[in-house]
Amino acid sequence: MSLCSDCIDRLDEIVLKDDLTSNVKQIQDEVLEEIHTLNANTEYLRCFLHGSSDKELFKKNVPMANMKM
Repeated sequence: MSLCSDCIDRLDEIVLKDDLTSNVKQIQDEVLEEIHTLNANTEYLRCFLHGSSDKELFKKNVPMANMKM
């Protein structure tokens, strides 16, 4: 690998890290939407979401576990 190629690879890594750290909420929302879409028809989520992948419906209907420390 040439020095120039190494610099470009490093710059790509920096840009990616910058994007990931500046758009955290957007990225989390996109990942959550993808997870819901992929799993909307599982038995567990069908009980709560009826095949939907809506984030607000998920937050409203799916019980969250509470840990007592």
